[in-house]
Amino acid sequence: MIAAPGGTRLPITPKFKAAGSVRYSWPAWADVKAHLQGALTYQGSAPSSLRTAIQLVGTGEIVDPNVFQGHVRASTTVDLFAGLDWPRWNIEAFATNLFDDRNELSRSTACGSCTRVLVVPGRPRTLGVRAGLKF
Repeated sequence: MIAAPGGTRLPITPKFKAAGSVRYSWPAWADVKAHLQGALTYQGSAPSSLRTAIQLVGTGEIVDPNVFQGHVRASTTVDLFAGLDWPRWNIEAFATNLFDDRNELSRSTACGSCTRVLVVPGRPRTLGVRAGLKF
């Protein structure tokens, strides 16, 4: 039995993926610079397994794991940043995955003949403030 015929798409690899970011900075006052930054990432859906045929233990049934595992679904994430930069230190407020898109990094099963799907989720919405010091 050929589990992955020639030409099979690689798992968790979408046909299309794009990322872009834009940053604007300007002098705020004296030697302080302010900045705003945004990033957008899109990933199309992708197969979850390289194999297209596996044999289930016990029943001997031949199944396509992508049917019961499903595809890694398409997702779009938005990140925003705003901060101030001094010559020796900086402070920044940020929001990653702003709209809390429940993106998936991968899908799999625990073993070759299991049918319980395990999903590895992407990072949830994260809001925070960070500070840095240059030395």
